Amino acid sequence: MAAKKIDIMDVRQLIQLKIKGESNRSCSSSLAIHRNTVNYYVRQLKATGTSYPDLLRLSDAQLS
Repeated sequence: MAAKKIDIMDVRQLIQLKIKGESNRSCSSSLAIHRNTVNYYVRQLKATGTSYPDLLRLSDAQLS
């Protein structure tokens, strides 16, 4: 089953938590998003090959 889509602001908050070194489970709890959805988005973000701080500098359209 595919992960549910999350709001772009949640993606930005997820990136900020990952910059702080939070685990995926911790991010899931903080954002009230299922951990598998967090895992999916973290994999997608890592697949870009771009660092988390650089991802935060992208516009919403680019981040989508």
